[in-house]
Amino acid sequence: MVTYFGNAFVPDEQAKIGVKTHAFNYGTGCFEGIRGYWNDADQQVYLFRLREHYERLARSCRILGIGLAQPADELSEITRELVRQNGYREDVYIRPLAYKSSEIVGVRMHNLDDALTIFTTPFGKYLPADNGCRCCTSSFRRVDDNAIPARAKVTGIYVNSAMAKTEANLNGFDEAIMLTHEGHVSEGSGENIFLIRDGVLVTPPVSDNLLVGITRNTFLPRGGSNLQITGVYAWEQINRGDGIDHNDHALVGLFFNADFPGTTYNLDLAYVDGQGEHPDGAYGGFSATRRIGELNATFRVLGSHALGHASPGPDSRLSEFGNGSSAVGNGVLLFSELSYTPPSTVDLIYLDSYWCIDRFTSAARGPDRGGALGRVGILFAEQPIGRFGSALRSDPERSVGFALGYQKFLDAARRRQIILELGGREGTSEPRAGAVATGARYQQAFGQHTILQFDAFVTLNEGEGLGYGGRAELRFEF
Repeated sequence: MVTYFGNAFVPDEQAKIGVKTHAFNYGTGCFEGIRGYWNDADQQVYLFRLREHYERLARSCRILGIGLAQPADELSEITRELVRQNGYREDVYIRPLAYKSSEIVGVRMHNLDDALTIFTTPFGKYLPADNGCRCCTSSFRRVDDNAIPARAKVTGIYVNSAMAKTEANLNGFDEAIMLTHEGHVSEGSGENIFLIRDGVLVTPPVSDNLLVGITRNTFLPRGGSNLQITGVYAWEQINRGDGIDHNDHALVGLFFNADFPGTTYNLDLAYVDGQGEHPDGAYGGFSATRRIGELNATFRVLGSHALGHASPGPDSRLSEFGNGSSAVGNGVLLFSELSYTPPSTVDLIYLDSYWCIDRFTSAARGPDRGGALGRVGILFAEQPIGRFGSALRSDPERSVGFALGYQKFLDAARRRQIILELGGREGTSEPRAGAVATGARYQQAFGQHTILQFDAFVTLNEGEGLGYGGRAELRFEF
């Protein structure tokens, strides 16, 4: 038998690591478990969703900061060749393992070498029971996502699963069902859980600390891995961002989220029923998020429409009413967000841009929402406290703009970060309405609830000259 080790196919006995290997000592690796099924009629092994497994391995590597040199298609071909060379005529299990290979003592994820190995072994049924399994609820809770990211298949996290499995077996059960710390069903020790209730297939959501399984996504209808529909109805004391509790207003919202392989779609619809001098407003939004090559890409189309006569007149600017007003404008806002994570890092390079056609207003108001352009970048986002706005205006009315930035995490726990950003905007209907700015933000978390943040910026406004400023913020969040 051969193993893929050190970028070559070598005999099993030569595929060895040293006892000082970092992953062996600290569990700093991630892996996949790929099944291959022998078909006697076709006289060959069929490998189950090979490419999808390697795409998930790449995601796990990015989370842990492990460099994975080969793309999914190349790893798939390596795996097929490995199975061919080993000549299996039975069901087989394939284990790709990406890990920190430095022979060094010290708890960290950075400044360490990375390696990949792939081995195979014969493997029958995972659970031996032919007529169902006896399961128990484990006393061990599933590791929380903010302790070790559950969406990554991390080697070290499987101590949690092993403890639950052994507890179940020693008490006469075949498998353990693990709960979240809130008591929700999460998953088994090594599998996702499905339930058929009244003819409906039910499975825990990805937010309940589970690993999103390849088999799980296969079973969900028509390639979709999640469909969520949320309805909202609110009345009395609705705050529309103007500091007034509108006792006679009502809000209706319907929000759709659908996950498909490679793409997530969102559709939001909202209607605010204003009374008297406050206008009614209808709002809609559609977005698609997917990976394009090495880029993560999101595209959004947002729209607002004033119903009735109470919206600002055609000659006035919505900025005169402010983001914290109940004014409603007619307009469309187009967004694009592109981001890239350099190999072996968790940093982010991003390029965000927007184009506002006419007089779009957001349904979510108030400085605490960051303004309509809060997602473009730190130079556009309104600040949650204080009297001062953003370095570049946060109202999008009849303008285009962009932000190019770099988000650098300064520690493995991601509690310290710095953001450097360059941005600009230009009016599409007004002369001399352009501006460019550069800014920086340093942010550090202390404990569970405290965040210290420093901002600084320099702005050059067309017709107004140079401006600059800075701010410090100590924030407590509960």
